[in-house]
Amino acid sequence: MYAIILTGGKQYRVEKDMRLTVEKVSAEVGEKVSFNALMYADDKQTLIGADAAKVKVGTLLTVRDDSNDEKLTPMLLDERLLKTPSVAIEQCRNVCIRMARLTQETLKMSMEVVTTYDAKKCAEVIDNENAIDIFEDKIGSYILKISSKDLSENDSKIVSSMLHTIGDLERISDHAVNIVEAAEEMHSKKIKFSQQALRELPVIVNAVSEILDMSINAFVNNDVNLAKNVEPLEDVIDQLRSDLKTRHIERLRNGKCTIELGFILQDLLTNFERVSDHCSNIAVYLIQISDNSMDTHEYMNELKKLDRSEFMDEFNDYKNKYILPEQS
Repeated sequence: MYAIILTGGKQYRVEKDMRLTVEKVSAEVGEKVSFNALMYADDKQTLIGADAAKVKVGTLLTVRDDSNDEKLTPMLLDERLLKTPSVAIEQCRNVCIRMARLTQETLKMSMEVVTTYDAKKCAEVIDNENAIDIFEDKIGSYILKISSKDLSENDSKIVSSMLHTIGDLERISDHAVNIVEAAEEMHSKKIKFSQQALRELPVIVNAVSEILDMSINAFVNNDVNLAKNVEPLEDVIDQLRSDLKTRHIERLRNGKCTIELGFILQDLLTNFERVSDHCSNIAVYLIQISDNSMDTHEYMNELKKLDRSEFMDEFNDYKNKYILPEQS
């Protein structure tokens, strides 16, 4: 049983006993909140529109005191700290780190449900994505207030880098939702990838997981050397996506797969590739602060030209690490 509700201008999928993070509501702790359903479904029926609106889902939602919930970290952005910009920047960075860790957890959870479906994990991904949206909104607003202060050149670059980074983190969480939606479509239609595709998918999933960990850890620890390892792996993921698409077309021609599954696979591969692009952006912002450069596209091109042999060595190492299994 689940329902789709609307609150704060956003739609949420709710199920029994799940926890949901939403914008502020006018209610006290412990009070039950009632929402009309946009859609309601259980084992016996599926209701939409006016029929669904008759269903009250308030009994599923109780206001809780989550003052220690990490998802409410944006509330730590105290405007009193703006009197000392350097302190405000440091606190803002701490909140960005928590946003990054939540994004990291969310993306990995979304990839897990592709091959092992779990409705609770799917719901948690949606919940986390809504929380990450709040992170981006609160941090972005706070950064704009910091930017209005008298900042040093280096602090200005750090602030600009954080603003770009939270945008990429939010987009990664959007892709996590897209991945979950693909998993939910397969589950609802009771369709599965071929055994060959199931052997191939973990290769690109593991590569995306590594580039995610690498970029997030580089950001959290200000590790420029680690950040420089991201771009070679991003190129490998691009190649994996292309190779997997080609393999699917071959299976389709041989009648070993369907067009419907092909669309889902293509969506997944596109999301994986775009996640790696955002990871690359996060790493590049960090490197640029160190190298006093802020032109992302120009920097990435120069990065591949300089130390070309070192770049290719790392690329080949990753290429050998993430080899697709032989086709049966």
